[in-house]
Amino acid sequence: MIRLGKSEEDFQELFRTQHQRVRRMLQGMTGNAAVAEELMQESFLKAWDKLSYFGLRSSLKTWVYQVALNTGRDWLRSHKNHAPLVDSLDAPGGPTAESRAIQEALQSLREDVRELLILHYYEGLELTEIAQVLGIPTGTVKSRLFAAKRHLKTELLDKGFDV
Repeated sequence: MIRLGKSEEDFQELFRTQHQRVRRMLQGMTGNAAVAEELMQESFLKAWDKLSYFGLRSSLKTWVYQVALNTGRDWLRSHKNHAPLVDSLDAPGGPTAESRAIQEALQSLREDVRELLILHYYEGLELTEIAQVLGIPTGTVKSRLFAAKRHLKTELLDKGFDV
């Protein structure tokens, strides 16, 4: 395992390049912007603490996603009765009917399927990167992504949206 230097500059660069993506992913997981902000900060504190142990088995980007994903999963497990506020991930002036419907449909999915969609469509990760983050084969990512898109399409059609 290669030990990286642990300096304030390292952390600032890691945070600068990844914090918005991590927050967006966590907001998609929780459906709540305030919770996502807290979890994003917690994720980067964990990443900073473990930065010197980062092994180059994956990219730093996918490793940060793994840390944040695990932080989000821990929060969801400890808040099982959490009712998401379904904040919009991308509407600066507030959620539109369409973005709210997409968020509600995302929240109706199983956690593992929701994570996959968020990583692919919101974060733009390639299938191989998603496989690394989730620790599953690329073929499994492809099949789950296909099923998740079909489910989302059905949910949105049921709500009256033309997809």
